[in-house]
Amino acid sequence: MLIVCDKLLTGFDAPSATYLYLDKKVVEHNLFQAICRVNRVNGVNKLFGYIIDYRKLFKFIEGAIADYTTGKSEDNPEGEKQWDPADMEGLMKERLAALKKDLENALEQIALLTEEVAEPKDLEDYCNYFCYPSNATEEEQEVWIEKNLQKRTILYNSIKLLERIYADLASEIDKVYTEDEAKAVYKRVHDYEQLRTALMLRSGDTVDLKMYDAEMRSLIDRYVSADSSETIDDLSQMSFLDIIKREIDGTGDMKKRCGGERGCAEAMIHNTRHYLNRSKTSNANLYKRLSVRLQKLLEEMRQEKIEYAEFLQKIKEINEELLNGGIISDPRINTMAKKALFDNLGEDADLALSVYDAINVSYAQGFRQNPAFQVRMKKAIRSKLKDTEYSVDDIWNIVISHREEWI
Repeated sequence: MLIVCDKLLTGFDAPSATYLYLDKKVVEHNLFQAICRVNRVNGVNKLFGYIIDYRKLFKFIEGAIADYTTGKSEDNPEGEKQWDPADMEGLMKERLAALKKDLENALEQIALLTEEVAEPKDLEDYCNYFCYPSNATEEEQEVWIEKNLQKRTILYNSIKLLERIYADLASEIDKVYTEDEAKAVYKRVHDYEQLRTALMLRSGDTVDLKMYDAEMRSLIDRYVSADSSETIDDLSQMSFLDIIKREIDGTGDMKKRCGGERGCAEAMIHNTRHYLNRSKTSNANLYKRLSVRLQKLLEEMRQEKIEYAEFLQKIKEINEELLNGGIISDPRINTMAKKALFDNLGEDADLALSVYDAINVSYAQGFRQNPAFQVRMKKAIRSKLKDTEYSVDDIWNIVISHREEWI
């Protein structure tokens, strides 16, 4: 909160300022400048400002605006025209009527964005249009996900704007809509919020749904969908593995949010692949091994060779192995970097530890920016691999990827 006595009326621009509390007499151009402090929009987070008038100054506002357009004041009663009255149009307007119009415009915008989705416009149709076709291969899915990113981003932002407008109007919606109309509007906003979440899960745009800040989740909780927002808030504090475990024990609702078992399986596969892709350089062999298992699991699910419960158990096992950097029984292989070396050196624990020790002996902090340090470390690696078929460059990629050990 910023308390202002007699300053910050001109030359002060803070788009995030939303509420202006008037508790002193302000007239003419000072009144005009004061109300203009909260009329800056701030993306979808602020569509207009609020004026809380403790001094009953609203009767002076129209006069202040009129005087400002002509340049009149106590010091300059005749004045010279500074602003065209048309420029001031809409500065002060009836809030509920404006919100209703903004809400209907937002709904129309989303309807236009989804116009080309195939009928009957069920969740799978939306996923086909905004994510990837249901028959796409793994490689094709990645291409489609990237290709449709802009479409999804525009839709996400449009739905966020819709929810912001609805939240501002919801507590007084009965003043501008009949009861049946209000219920219909609520259903459309709720359905779009559910659609956004399902698309984000299917495409892997975000697993934990942190795209929405705490304020937006609170607004959804209050006005759009209490059950849904509670799940969003929970997911923001959970790992993807936790989400899978909740599906297994029946306490989660990802299946419902993704449009059924098929949609949930697709979303889990894609999000697992999203995390798996990060291990391409940090542990290439683990990536290859788990990628094969993941694709096989997807095909089994699509061909209905396994039940949903079995699918959940297998996807959990893959994610646990991914999280732990593989399953290795040798207690000496106890860090992610050691596990990566083990996986990519023929599962030879002695060789992996020998290379690991050589890296640590030759390691110097800041080696990433120092070519001389890099030469020394690569030489140490090469000395351990000289009688093997393994590549120094492959091991070097592992070193570069494991910042938790070598910074």
